[in-house]
Amino acid sequence: MRFILVASLLSILAFTTINKADKSAAEPHHTIQWCEGHQLEWSDFKGRVPAMSSNAAQTAYEVGFDVNMVAGKFNFIVTCNFLPHKSWVRKKDANDHILRHEQLHFDIAEIYARKMRKELNEANITVRNLQAKADKIYEENWNALTKMQRDYDRETNHSINKKEQAEWDAKIMELLTRNLDYASKCK
Repeated sequence: MRFILVASLLSILAFTTINKADKSAAEPHHTIQWCEGHQLEWSDFKGRVPAMSSNAAQTAYEVGFDVNMVAGKFNFIVTCNFLPHKSWVRKKDANDHILRHEQLHFDIAEIYARKMRKELNEANITVRNLQAKADKIYEENWNALTKMQRDYDRETNHSINKKEQAEWDAKIMELLTRNLDYASKCK
C-alpha cells in the first residue's frame, strides 16, 4: 500500500493511492529515502512550479508499506520517500528558513513511518486479520499524520510565525527521537 502526502508552504494537499501488488504504478522518477542526517536541498526540488499557484514551495513525499512472509512470519516494510519531481520551489522564495520548514514536513512523515513500523510489528496479525488490522493501523496513522501536517502549517502560519516555527522544530526533533529502533534503514 502506498499513501502520498503533498505538503506546501501555503497549503496542504493530501491524497492517497492504494497499491497492494501492482508495482507498475510506482513513481517512475527517482525518490530520496528519509535518512538520519540527510537534509533536503533546494536542488532536490525538481518539479515544475504550477502557473496558477501562489505558493513558495511544495514538498511531496510518500509513506507506504509492503508486506511479505518470511519463515511463516509477516515482514512489514514501511517506506518514507521524498518525491523530487513532484516537489518544487519558486526561485525567488528559496531561502534557508523556508527550506527548513519543508524539511520538517518530510520529518513529520518519518515520525509516522516509525509509528507504523512499530505498530505493524507489534500487532497480533494473522493471515485472517492481515487486511483489517494493517488497514486500521495505516488509516489511524495516516489521519494523525495529516492532522499534524495541518496543525504544523496552521500554527506556524506556513513558517511566517518564527516563534511557533522554532517551537515546532524542537517538537519534531523530540518526536524523531522516539521509536529510534524503527527509524528508516538508510541504503
